[in-house]
Amino acid sequence: MKLQANTLNQLMPGFFLASTVTFFAFFISSSFNFPIMLVALLIGIIFNFIGKKTLFKVGVDFSAKQVLRFGVALLGFRLSIQHISDLGYFPVGFTIVLVFFTFFAGIGISYLFKNKLAIGCLIGGSVAVCGASAALAVSTVIPKEKVREKDILFVILGVTILSTVAMVIYPLISKIFEMPDVVSGFLMGSTIHDVAQVVGAGYSISNEAGIMATFVKMIRVATLPLIVILTSYMFNKSEKGKLKLPWFLIVFIIAAFVTNIFPFSATTSHFLQQFSTFFLVVAISALGMKTNITELAKVKLSYIIIIIVTTIGMLGFSLVGISIIF
Repeated sequence: MKLQANTLNQLMPGFFLASTVTFFAFFISSSFNFPIMLVALLIGIIFNFIGKKTLFKVGVDFSAKQVLRFGVALLGFRLSIQHISDLGYFPVGFTIVLVFFTFFAGIGISYLFKNKLAIGCLIGGSVAVCGASAALAVSTVIPKEKVREKDILFVILGVTILSTVAMVIYPLISKIFEMPDVVSGFLMGSTIHDVAQVVGAGYSISNEAGIMATFVKMIRVATLPLIVILTSYMFNKSEKGKLKLPWFLIVFIIAAFVTNIFPFSATTSHFLQQFSTFFLVVAISALGMKTNITELAKVKLSYIIIIIVTTIGMLGFSLVGISIIF
């Protein structure tokens, strides 16, 4: 993307504002152990009155769309084939089936409530893969006239809150069923939405459970390009059967390929992952600044029901799978 000097001057105030919100969000998140995406979203909404001013509007829009795509592209550096070999092919296969079951369940339940396909893909993808990050990624291939920004933000808000609740409740479920640590880790990794909450839930049980939870979660993250491609196809299949992959998805795949063929040092890998997180948080901060809290409150009740039902359905499917695998 080529940016002329005058365009850059228009972008910088809004991008700087979104970045400032991001730094505050990181500080609050690390200080009080709150989910970073949720904090950034809420702070962004608070600063809505500033974000919509002419000086910041262009840069905020850029951050919410283009910066988001950079963040999604860099998620590819988080993937490792080692996760598959460490976990085993049968559990990996089940995890992938679980992801697509949840994705299509979200679409099916959405239709039952007479909602649009876009909402089903958005909720199904976010619950199935990796919460807020997946919701952002899926939203980039849905035509803007098919989904409103407040719908995207509500889904992000809903899955983040449920993910935080799950981080507390699911370890208790594993104790009630007296699951071994490895099995508990599999449950955490296969059902909790956001990566941070998966890690938190897993390591709250034991190191062994934490490692397993992280492995399983990365398998789900690895399906993100497939979910995005599938969503893109659903909305573009009328174009003579041709499917054009968005540039950020191509970069995502290349990044995953490069990081597995030419492994980076732990420091470099960590830096790239943090860079990706930073871009995603900047994007969600900007989305928050584009959203009026009164508009967010008008989202349909059915969206809440779909998020909750798909989350519970994923938990139930995973428990059945655990009884078979372990």
